This record gives sequence, C-alpha cells and structure tokens, in this order.
Amino acid sequence: MPSIKPLDTKVLQSAAIETKQIVTIEEHQEAGGLGSAVAEWLIQNQPVSMKIIGVKDRFGHSGQAEELMDAYGFSIEQMTREILTLPGIQLP
Repeated sequence: MPSIKPLDTKVLQSAAIETKQIVTIEEHQEAGGLGSAVAEWLIQNQPVSMKIIGVKDRFGHSGQAEELMDAYGFSIEQMTREILTLPGIQLP
C-alpha cells in the first residue's frame, strides 16, 4: 500500500477475495497504522483472516538497522513465525 489514506480498497478487496488472508507489515506501532486501517475496512466489507505485524506498543530506540529490526520483531524468521500463526495459512 503506498498510503493509508486514501486506502486502496480495490486492491485490498481483490487480495482478500483471492487469498482469503491478509498480512500487513509496517515499521510503525500496530495501533493506528496501516494494519488498523486495513482491519477496519476488512471487517466491514470483506472479512478474512488477518495478521498485523508491527511494533508492539513500545517506544523507539536508536541503533544499527539490523539490530533494531531484530529487536522489534522484523527479522525474516520472526515475521515468518508470526505469519504461520494465521488461521488457515497455506504456503506454496
């Protein structure tokens, strides 16, 4: 998604219909970000299983990019584990 507002609901609806699952990932607090906007739209228009991956309600810190990504749960391994908890996940 290039922006939260306006939310690209056509792309969102198409993805929800095709996959029956949506995962949002953002380097932002989970609350009030892209995941929240997507969840709000989906619940009212195209309910599907969803996972929001973002910063889990904590303050930011300074450091090297790789260290910070790991500390906030954005390593490939951490995100993969989160995604695999999504009900009905089907990997190719």
